[in-house]
Amino acid sequence: MNLNIMQWFDPFVLIFMAMSLFLNGLVAYLWHKKFYRNLGLKTYQAIQRIHLNETPRLGGFIFILSLTFFVVFSNINESIQLLKIILICLIPIIFMGVKEDLFHNVDPAIRLITLLLVGWLFRVNFTGPLPNMADVPLISKLMMLQGGISFFYILSITAIANGMNLIDGVNGLCSAVALSILSTLLFLSYKTSDVVMLSAILSVTLILIPKFF
Repeated sequence: MNLNIMQWFDPFVLIFMAMSLFLNGLVAYLWHKKFYRNLGLKTYQAIQRIHLNETPRLGGFIFILSLTFFVVFSNINESIQLLKIILICLIPIIFMGVKEDLFHNVDPAIRLITLLLVGWLFRVNFTGPLPNMADVPLISKLMMLQGGISFFYILSITAIANGMNLIDGVNGLCSAVALSILSTLLFLSYKTSDVVMLSAILSVTLILIPKFF
């Protein structure tokens, strides 16, 4: 394996990693000072709440914001273009997610429809290669149907997003699972010399790490 580190590591990402760390620390401090009350926001009340004290729910938004700034100010290449497509397709669920995190009043059916829309947007806009699943039982038959590929990937994106949402709400749990998945994909990208995915996943991973501090 002989990959030049400058092919897949953009030092510029460290600036936005620091930005993510600063914003996460700032929000945690302001929430500790109960700043949310000055904004007229309610405390989070739900059957699945486990924290005794009010906990900020904006870590995901800070991650997306920092990643967006990184993509906007970076030089365009294939990995940045891929991240840009992903972020654009995520816009509907970002709005819904922030609304839910701040006001706790988004109907689950609306979130589901929004996720399906995000999956459809990505399927329409992504023109790169898709994994070959010709040898996977049942799925290979679905792929041969008219619209089967689109149905599978839209449903998969929605299922993964809902799965991550189910483990959200416990400090660090969702982020730790995301980091584990990204680390696995990072290793596979390195072993297969996929520079585009290697660069994109590494950037996402580095900007995600500050959520743990």
